[in-house]
Amino acid sequence: MCALIPGFELPANGKAKGVVIAGMGAGGLGVVERVLGALPATEDGYEAPVYVVEPEGVGEQAWGERVRVFSGSDAVGAMLAECEARIDLVLPKHVIGDGSAAWVSEITAGLERLNDEQQRRVAAGRALLRALWAKRGMGFWRERYEQIRGGDAARVMVVTSRYSTYVKHSADDLAQAFGGLGHETHILMEPDRHALLTALHYVDRIRGFDPDLIIAINYPRSVFGDTLPEGWPYVCWVQDAMAHLFGGAKDSAAGSKGALDFLAGHVYTEAVANAGYAPEAVLEHPVCVSTTKFHAGAISTDRAARFACDIAYVSHRSETPEQFHERFMRISGFPAQAAPLLEKCKDAVEGVIERWEDEFGDAALLVAAEELGAGLGRAGDAAFGELLRHQYVAPLAEQLIRHQTLEWAARIAREEGLLLKIYGKGWENHPTLGVFAAGEVGHGDDLRACYQSAAVHLHASVLGCGHQRVYECALSGGVPLCRRSWGELYRHDCVMAKAFLDLGLPEDVGLVKWKEHAYQIANHIELMRVVRYRQRTRPIARFWDHEFLSGTYTHLRNNPKARYWDLGDVPECMRAVGILGDPLELTFSTIDELRERVVRGVKREAWRNEVGAGLAGRARKMVSGERFAERVLGLVGERLTGENCRG
Repeated sequence: MCALIPGFELPANGKAKGVVIAGMGAGGLGVVERVLGALPATEDGYEAPVYVVEPEGVGEQAWGERVRVFSGSDAVGAMLAECEARIDLVLPKHVIGDGSAAWVSEITAGLERLNDEQQRRVAAGRALLRALWAKRGMGFWRERYEQIRGGDAARVMVVTSRYSTYVKHSADDLAQAFGGLGHETHILMEPDRHALLTALHYVDRIRGFDPDLIIAINYPRSVFGDTLPEGWPYVCWVQDAMAHLFGGAKDSAAGSKGALDFLAGHVYTEAVANAGYAPEAVLEHPVCVSTTKFHAGAISTDRAARFACDIAYVSHRSETPEQFHERFMRISGFPAQAAPLLEKCKDAVEGVIERWEDEFGDAALLVAAEELGAGLGRAGDAAFGELLRHQYVAPLAEQLIRHQTLEWAARIAREEGLLLKIYGKGWENHPTLGVFAAGEVGHGDDLRACYQSAAVHLHASVLGCGHQRVYECALSGGVPLCRRSWGELYRHDCVMAKAFLDLGLPEDVGLVKWKEHAYQIANHIELMRVVRYRQRTRPIARFWDHEFLSGTYTHLRNNPKARYWDLGDVPECMRAVGILGDPLELTFSTIDELRERVVRGVKREAWRNEVGAGLAGRARKMVSGERFAERVLGLVGERLTGENCRG
């Protein structure tokens, strides 16, 4: 590009601004081809637009939508008119042509004028929004949310990007969920794959739509600066542990948040603690799934045949643990002398996963991150430690446990004569699992058919079964088999016990030793279920917060390890293993347990159908997009209509 545009520099994100080819010149059609070749589509699909302006005319060419051709006597005027019509988007920057020609100079001058106009409109729009917020004040939002809670439809704007496939789908699903509840929605996103948004686009859309609620995935308002102004309720919907969510990181979300700032979704405790959100402005709801895209309705016969198999797995994480480790070392920016520290940390994480069946590994992973931080000279830096945990330690552990589980499945498939299919990007290149690669699968009907057509679907994560894939599979009528997490099983035990205590029943007996009242287990079916659950989980005793003594039960309220006692009500969407019905029937810790469950799923169709129906019903109740939308509006409404908004 420097040969065509002296001094050209490609932005760090690879997204170059548009290029204007003013006249075909001596290079003819080859100039266009050179530009297209020098600016290929980025990995996320963006294509820098190319404008061909030729007053003498250009014949028919097969350049596609990316190249806009303006020819004839009014070519310059037509090109500038189109740019003005799209002035809320990033304008073309580079002009290739004979700058001494008057009509080429007209293009350059016209683009400069439009850029100046764009900035003028941004300033004017921001001023109007600030004035509107100053006029309204918090009293306006208190009254508005009282109306919404009374039944008025809310105007909900969902901010996303065309260049993030999964986030784009999530935004669309959430907008549909709000729409299904009767609310008005608007998705703020690039109009096509050749566009980049400007501050003017955001300002104009907010002025025109005047949302009652703005929701953006993974990005707090502070990351946008003045692009998304104060004065409108704003929810950061967290789906991933991204660096900017943690205090101390570059472009951090840390800092005091106002009464109109909220956090919802997969809430990482560290991010909340460091980012300044009020506790009553935070909603933990890790997963929500579209019931429009994922349901147990019939699928076409061709899709059923295409996706039929005994064992299936869907994920784009085909990178081996070793490849992930090497890539992290390349991109981390750590000095070469950090390599031995990373190798030591890698060995520690591998050890945790090898002992995953028998140990409470969550704490060990935290220790691995802290030791790595100390080795890098940042001992005691909590923010840096959390960044290492979420950017290296946890992802490495995820790769290890996922790939280990798939190796188990491959062995079972070979030994039992079963068909295993692994869907997603890059699996065909995997050194040992490539033979099972089945290509990518689309997010819509194909993915639903994939879930429904396999006898069982696999899921493995250090976090347990609280994952999008598990719930999508359940809603689609499939049967997920999940690798166990002791932390998750422990939490489920506490949730069941606390649910019994919350009934407020009078105690049956008193325990002198513990100075506590207690219950006779045989008198309460809920306690009998808790006891049976513990008997089947092989509990790690030192982590339990309750005691069973001679047929009685008591909660050790004075025990400092009783971490879950003060959590308050745990919403259903947080009870990940609860969706499975019996948390142990569909989970596994060893290859032998996985084999037993796979064979049962393959051979017992009646069992599979019964389990699938129960899963689908619980998933609709717990994690549907509509349920998340209701809870988000409830979160904002309760805060804005409460005492903190008065006066």
